[in-house]
Amino acid sequence: MADCVTIHNGSALDLPCTTPPSTAPISQNVVLNIADKPRFYREEFRVLRPGGVLALSNVCVGPAGR
Repeated sequence: MADCVTIHNGSALDLPCTTPPSTAPISQNVVLNIADKPRFYREEFRVLRPGGVLALSNVCVGPAGR
């Protein structure tokens, strides 16, 4: 599936894309470590193609534990 995936390295708050290239950006255990969450989501949706899907995965522990 290497021909179906493109990995872009850069800041999640300033993605290195000028046009919406992504049909499914993925964030795995990232957003929980970012203080400026509104900026993170603005960037993700900025690079998301119309009809695309943002995939988020975050493992978190709250005050009550798992």
